[in-house]
Amino acid sequence: MLKLLFLVFISWVQLIGAVVPDCKSGTIIFDPPLDRSTVTWYPRNFTNNAPLYPNNYNCTYQINVPQGWFAEIQLTVSSTTVQVIDQMGRVETTSSSNSEFFYFIANGGKLKLSTGVTSANFGFSVLWKQYDNPTYAHKYHVSKSEAVPFSYDLYGNKPIVVEAETRVSATILPVNRYKTQYLRGIIYLDGPNFTSPCLGTGLQLLNGNTQFVSKGNFLTVLILGNSGSNPLLLFNDFYNMNGIKRFEAIQCDAICSEMKIDASKGRSVFQVDNGKSQYILQKMTGFGKLDVYAGNLTPEKRNLIASYDLTADNHLSLPQVFKGWFTTFVMESGNCTISQTNSDAYSLNIDYGRKGIITSAEYGTSWKIQDVVTKMYAPGNAKFQYSVKSVDLKTWDSLEVVGRNDQQVTFRQKYNSTNYPRLNQNVQFYASEMDVIFDSISLNTGFLMQYSVEKSAVCQSFWTIFVAVLVFLV
Repeated sequence: MLKLLFLVFISWVQLIGAVVPDCKSGTIIFDPPLDRSTVTWYPRNFTNNAPLYPNNYNCTYQINVPQGWFAEIQLTVSSTTVQVIDQMGRVETTSSSNSEFFYFIANGGKLKLSTGVTSANFGFSVLWKQYDNPTYAHKYHVSKSEAVPFSYDLYGNKPIVVEAETRVSATILPVNRYKTQYLRGIIYLDGPNFTSPCLGTGLQLLNGNTQFVSKGNFLTVLILGNSGSNPLLLFNDFYNMNGIKRFEAIQCDAICSEMKIDASKGRSVFQVDNGKSQYILQKMTGFGKLDVYAGNLTPEKRNLIASYDLTADNHLSLPQVFKGWFTTFVMESGNCTISQTNSDAYSLNIDYGRKGIITSAEYGTSWKIQDVVTKMYAPGNAKFQYSVKSVDLKTWDSLEVVGRNDQQVTFRQKYNSTNYPRLNQNVQFYASEMDVIFDSISLNTGFLMQYSVEKSAVCQSFWTIFVAVLVFLV
């Protein structure tokens, strides 16, 4: 029995020696093969199951990449730590990876293996690939006047070149966790071509809670990995993004998680992709001032729609519905925790004492599709009050406010290009329902309205008859 165990042990030692190459110099260098269509495996006889490395095994694997090419690496490791060091010297540490993708551009990067006191499984493959023809790059432009981020929904592997009036700001919305490995293959370059200096990867951008900013007017994005990872790449003119210390973003197309905004070190921005629908702020706690923008933030605050003092009682202002594609929260100092959803139900029924805002879909941005239909229902007969703060009405555009009691119209006011509302003037009517309809055909910047609702002290039946007669006479 002892003899059998000894033979098994000897066989295992021989297997380790046969599978695991020596690393006496401390570094093993990998250059592209003559036939770059072939995959290089390390160790050479490793295909699917990563071999077992002994303890106290240390080695650095230098993977060289020529200009115009990139290296696609699939790394498998368990029970130990591997450092992945890219061409900029940035380090990502992993201890559990099953054929995960990593990418190096010129001049290459390193993998550093250190097994420590335990043995570990380790192996990788490398495939060198050439960039797509730069003449086929998708080209886009962003300007200071745009209050909505330019969003690029990733498809295909064509590179992207973005030009700005001043400088290009790049941010990113997250993807499903199992797809984050492909963000390593989104490479941001500071300039108009493939040889421009590297700013970092999509994963570094996401994990850093920051923005990448070009030094000049151009920024190039290489798509090296799986284009089906579906991140949303966002671009702005840096004129609108200057001074941001922290940036976070989410896609709110289902149940939205609670989010924290930390502005303890300066301006913090939290951006929500509403899925081209609507977004509902349910609750907020913290201290400081919270500004809300339709779309992106702008220095002139032309699309600022709400400001909240977090030390005050804001419960009568919530939940608040925000329309449009993006909603951006900005804090200059302090911190805040917000709860959110996109459920339509939150926009229907309101309580007495409620106050809030109603806006067009992309308020503050010259946009053709600004249409909005908002309906609110009070518990009973109520005094509604509204004030139009801003509106842009071209020839065929209109803004209409309708009050109803039991489906009967008790109030109607329609504004158009020849009948503008008086801005900041309070208008009151009595009803149990308020409808706001903005119908736009031409390019316009939309509207912003504030409203409140109080319990009515007026006899409902008398008021309904009186207003119905008044509407009829008008």
